[in-house]
Amino acid sequence: MNSGITVGVQKKESESGSVLPIGKIKLTDANGDVFTDLAGALAYVQEFTDAVITETSFADGVFYFTVPANTEFLKRDSFCSVYLSAQELQFEDNSGLVTAFDNFAFLQNTKNNIIGDASFKEQAFFASTGNNTLGVCTFTGSNCFGASTGNNTLGNCIFEKGNNFILAQGDNTLGDCQFDTVTVEGSNFNSSSGNNTLRNCSFNGTGDFSTSTGNNTIADSLFVGDAAFWGATGNNTFGICEFQGAEAFRQSTGNNTFASNSKILGVDSFTQSTGNNVFGNMCQIGNSCFALATGNNVFGKNCNFSGANFYEVTGINVFGKSCVFGNSDFSNSLGTLIFADDCVFGDGCFSPFYGDEIILKNLTCGSDFLAVANPNIKVSIYKIVSCGSNFCLDFTGRIDITHALGNDSTATLPADIFTTANICSIHIPNALQYNNGGIPDGDLVNLLANVTNPDSLITYD
Repeated sequence: MNSGITVGVQKKESESGSVLPIGKIKLTDANGDVFTDLAGALAYVQEFTDAVITETSFADGVFYFTVPANTEFLKRDSFCSVYLSAQELQFEDNSGLVTAFDNFAFLQNTKNNIIGDASFKEQAFFASTGNNTLGVCTFTGSNCFGASTGNNTLGNCIFEKGNNFILAQGDNTLGDCQFDTVTVEGSNFNSSSGNNTLRNCSFNGTGDFSTSTGNNTIADSLFVGDAAFWGATGNNTFGICEFQGAEAFRQSTGNNTFASNSKILGVDSFTQSTGNNVFGNMCQIGNSCFALATGNNVFGKNCNFSGANFYEVTGINVFGKSCVFGNSDFSNSLGTLIFADDCVFGDGCFSPFYGDEIILKNLTCGSDFLAVANPNIKVSIYKIVSCGSNFCLDFTGRIDITHALGNDSTATLPADIFTTANICSIHIPNALQYNNGGIPDGDLVNLLANVTNPDSLITYD
C-alpha cells in the first residue's frame, strides 16, 4: 500500500519564459559527481529501470522526473550508493512512485532521502549519514542501516533478516515494525549507541540491543529471542513490553524503567546485572532472574515472580504490596530486602539468607522460610499470618516480630516454628496481646520450646 506521501503540482519556467511541468521525483547531484546535465541525469536513472520516464527537467544539479506508479529500480544494484560514487545524491520521492530497490541502495549515502512504500535488499542504507524518511517498507536483506549515523524515521516496516541497525549511532524512530520475520539471526541494534524510539515493534531473533549503549524509549513491543539487551549499558525506558527469551538484560549495567504490566518471562534475565531498575505494578518475572545482581531494584505492587529469583542478589531491593513469589526465591540473597503489605512466598524462600536485613509486613509463606538464615543486621516481620513447616529452622541472629504471631491466642502456626539450637535474639513486643485468661499465645509457647540454645535472648511482653 502507499504511504500517502504527496506533493502538489510543481512547475518551472524555461529560459524562454514558458512554464514546464516538473516531475514528481527530485534527484539532486549538487556536486556534479554523477551527472551535470539532463542527458547525464536521465542516463543515470535508466541504469536502474526500464520504466518510461516523463516530465523531465534539469537545473542547478537538480533532476526532476516522473515514472509510473510501482516502478522498480531493480535493473542493477547500488542506487545512490558509494559503490557507484553516488553517495552524495539525494532522492526525494514524495509520491512514492518507486517501490523496489536492489542490493546496496543508499549504502554510505550522506543525504536526507524521502521514500514511500518500497522494498530493499541487502545492506540498504548501510553506513548512511543522512536523516531518511521511509513509508511502509520491506527489507529482505540483512545489515540494513548498519553503522548508520543519521536519524531515520520508519513506520510499519518489515525486516526479514537480522543485523539491522547494528552499530548504528543515530536516533531512530520506528513504529509498528517487525524484525526477523523470515530468519532468526537477530542482533538488530546490537552495539548501537543512538537514543532510539520504538513503538509496537516485534523482535524474533537473538541478541537484539545486546551491548547497546544508547538510552532507548520502547513501548508496547515484543522480544521473542534470547539475550535481548545482554550487556547493555544505556538507561532505557520501556512501556508495556514482553521479553520471552532467556537472559534478557544479563550483565546489563544501565538503569532501566519498566511500565506496569511488563513481562520478563525468560530464565536468567538480569543475571549479573549491576544497574538500578524500576518496575511498575503487576509486572511478571520468570525463573532464575536477578541472580548475582548488584543493583538497587524497585518493584510496584502485585508483581509476580515464578521462582528461584534473586539468588545471591545484593543491593537494596524494594517490593510493593501484594507481590507473589515462587519457590526458592532469595536463596543465598544478600543486601537489604524491603517488602510492603501482604506479600506471599512459596517454599524455600530466603533459605539460606546471609544478607543485611529483611523487612516484612503481613507474611504468608510456604515451608522452609528463612531456614539456615543468619542476617548481618536482622529480620523484621510485622505479623506472621501463616507459614509452612520449618519456619526459621536453624536460624541464627536477630529477628523482630513487631505485631503478632499467628491470628489468635491458639497455636495457628506449625508447631515446629523456630526450631534452632543456634544463638538467636528474638524480640516479640506484642506476643501476649493474644491471651486466654493469662495463658500465653500458643505459637509463643511453641517458639519458646523450640529455641534450645541457652545463650539465646527472647524478649516478649
